[in-house]
Amino acid sequence: MIICADGEVAKMNIFTRYTLQTLKKNHTRTLVTIIGIILSVAMFTAVTESLYSGMQYLIRVTEATEGSYHGYQRNVDEKTVAEMQKSGEFTALHTLQSIGYADIGSNNKYKPFLYLAGIDDGFEDLVAVRLTEGRMPQTDSEIVLSEHLETNGRVAHKLGDTLTLSVGQRVWQNRVLDQSEGLHTDDDGGETLVDTETKTYTVVGFCERPRYVIERTEAPGYTAYVRKAPDNSEPVTVFFTVHDPRAFFKASENANTGATAFGEAYCNSDLMMFMGYNTGSAFLPIVYGLGAVLMAIIMVGSVMLIYNSFSISVSERTQQFGLLRSIGATKKQMRRTVLTEGLLLSVAGIPLGLLSGCVGIGVTFHCLQPQFAAIVPQAADAPDLTIRLIPNALALLAAAAISLLTTLISAYLPVRRAMKISAIDAIRQTGDVRERKPVKIRKQRTRSVFGFPGVMAKKYFSRSRKKYRVTIVSLALSLLLFISASSLTYYFQKSFSFEVAERPYQLTSYFEAEDLGAEKTEDAMRALSATEGVTASLFQFSQSSMHYNLIAEQGQTSQAFEINPEESTKQYLSSPHITFIDDASFRALCKENHLNADDYFDQARPTALLSDEIQTAYLNEKGKPIQARIRVFKDQSYPATLSFWKIEPGNYDGIDHVDFEKQVVVFFTSDDTPQSDGYGEQPLQDCAKLWTARIGARLDTTPYFIANLMFPTLVYPASMRDTVTAGESNGWVCYGYFQSENTEQSFDAMQKIADQYNDSIVITNSEADKEETLALLTLVKVFSFGFITLISLIAAANVFNTIYTNIILRRRELAMLRSVGMSGKGIRRMMDFESLIYGFYSLLLGLPLSAAVTYVIYLIVNREYAIPFTLPWGSIAFAVASIFLVVFASMLYATDKIRKDNPIDALKNENA
Repeated sequence: MIICADGEVAKMNIFTRYTLQTLKKNHTRTLVTIIGIILSVAMFTAVTESLYSGMQYLIRVTEATEGSYHGYQRNVDEKTVAEMQKSGEFTALHTLQSIGYADIGSNNKYKPFLYLAGIDDGFEDLVAVRLTEGRMPQTDSEIVLSEHLETNGRVAHKLGDTLTLSVGQRVWQNRVLDQSEGLHTDDDGGETLVDTETKTYTVVGFCERPRYVIERTEAPGYTAYVRKAPDNSEPVTVFFTVHDPRAFFKASENANTGATAFGEAYCNSDLMMFMGYNTGSAFLPIVYGLGAVLMAIIMVGSVMLIYNSFSISVSERTQQFGLLRSIGATKKQMRRTVLTEGLLLSVAGIPLGLLSGCVGIGVTFHCLQPQFAAIVPQAADAPDLTIRLIPNALALLAAAAISLLTTLISAYLPVRRAMKISAIDAIRQTGDVRERKPVKIRKQRTRSVFGFPGVMAKKYFSRSRKKYRVTIVSLALSLLLFISASSLTYYFQKSFSFEVAERPYQLTSYFEAEDLGAEKTEDAMRALSATEGVTASLFQFSQSSMHYNLIAEQGQTSQAFEINPEESTKQYLSSPHITFIDDASFRALCKENHLNADDYFDQARPTALLSDEIQTAYLNEKGKPIQARIRVFKDQSYPATLSFWKIEPGNYDGIDHVDFEKQVVVFFTSDDTPQSDGYGEQPLQDCAKLWTARIGARLDTTPYFIANLMFPTLVYPASMRDTVTAGESNGWVCYGYFQSENTEQSFDAMQKIADQYNDSIVITNSEADKEETLALLTLVKVFSFGFITLISLIAAANVFNTIYTNIILRRRELAMLRSVGMSGKGIRRMMDFESLIYGFYSLLLGLPLSAAVTYVIYLIVNREYAIPFTLPWGSIAFAVASIFLVVFASMLYATDKIRKDNPIDALKNENA
């Protein structure tokens, strides 16, 4: 070598070739390591890209359904609006003005008005106005109506219709009302329209019902959009986006509001939450917390797999590095060799991992688009709202950088050890071969089961604890990965309440039986039941004005119900729900529960069925919140009786609660003086009477028509209604549940039937809600099982690589045993015993660690949801079985690879 630089290049080429030869010689380990890098990078990519793409999808959906505004401020005068526009603090600003109300002739008595909302040019660009037909108003004489006016109010119009409206302001008790306040009926004095003015409009479009920020559920008017009047000086609602959303939130103490230079404003909480700002919701902490746990689990698995590919052969590599040092290799060159090895593995694995992760999550999103469309109906006719992969450079770089760093550190650790000892000691492996004391084992017990091979396996395990320790830790962490992933999946589903309720019906109806009258109610029930496609129906009657308080003596209620410390120590009180179902359905219910239905139709002795299973969150003995379904009453013989205080109708707005210690009823009152604080009291004896119910039997399961699981329920046949309630006729409502062979056809037919009645009959397609819930559950299961599958592959590859490399490095030892007469069967028996040792000690270490990590995951989720702590016993059983299966399979594969080795050649090969 004449030129030093060229000589350096020559040396670099030699060490690079040496590195390539090492990787090529250990091709199985190299292949498994590259596969591990691909899997780990793919999982990092899947997690980061799923989070990023998912958040971007939620942002697009929120902008399409709610709007892209950051916040809004009510009751802003025109002068302040002008100052806001000039301030430069806002990137966009639009206004909505209340023009007034007009009586539109709605069939919904609680929503009789048309609410005219005046908007400025471009309002629909900031606040979502989803047109279903036509266009937005462009002149003062044009109007856009809500479809809700026809579907709920039974007032139909078409494009081009001319509306002449008498527009005024709602007034009640000399106070002007807006959309935020519900209708005041004749019962509380009623309200009137004042200052009316005749206006004429042409219908130019129809839109979906506006969101809650514009039209609340209790709003008495159907929203219609018109152009804002230029000469109207009434206060407006301002919607805006700001330059710095972080500063907008930081200036306010309330997480759901923000502050500008012009005062406090409400924020678009959903949009801001998905953009990453804290709006007080538990969504982001849970998502970020679970995401961090996911990343940690993946990182642990990646470190295990990649590091073990190098550390398990530390003795072999120490000897090799000693030889390199003996011929003049410097520490810098050795480090460069290791870095080259790590880089070569990373160059092969990282691009494939990034590509696999992106392709995998992209294909997953594409296949799951129907499920996302079921959750977001707007996505069906809006291509931009479909879920899709959105590559993000930072997410991809983070996944690549973490994997590269893990690989380089894992490759560098063996050379770091070799550089600490002299070249001669490294070649002789004096650090690995030491004189040890004789190993004492219980030969008789081991020999009786596994014979002499078992004794040899036990001796080897006792003398080579360091090598075994790496394998056992690897197995234990693999077990930890799988159980942690399963626990994460379980709590992830529970935290978002993905539990699909059994709904044997597809359609529901609702109407107020009191207003419809007895004769029309019967006619409506017959017509709805006879609708084409309907195969079964059930009608349920409830009375909202009936208020009962159950008196249960101590010892009568179940232990779970008594745990609640808020309950009295003398008696346990609850508010039961009393419902009536049509006679045919009641007889069918009795038949399902093997009861004699005739016992419940005796007018002289009314008898009810009891459903006492309730959903509640209570405190257990340790003070921890437990969410569960419990029985209110202990098991007892029936018939039995229950006593109630029945609250009679009176001069109050509604019952808040009954204070049995003071023997008073606490009710709401319209008197808002400081002394009353909105509440009043009446003696219990003056407004309630004692009532006793006869219970014929307790139902084993909760019927599907009992939706409110907060209270126990008494079920009577409908023909007993007047007898049980003493003829009370106030507040009766009727719910219908229908099974249909063709849901859409039956739904359309029922809508036509509802149009024949003057009062509102609301028909709901419950199948759509069920499909949405099923779609959510499918999404969670797909991502969960996909994650568990990849984690399982990493864990299995890690176990295989660890055991395979360990056995291959024992070629000389196994050859020596064969040379002294141990048969192939004996070697297999020795390996079987070693497999049991691996499995037992890995379970001893892995199971407690898995339980601890599961509890940490539980604590993260349980900050918001009262979910009982539980271990995934099914996953644990599967993991335990898999550990032994993978260990035995790896042992079998490795021993089969060396079975045909020539013992003499293996003994001569020092690097075997």
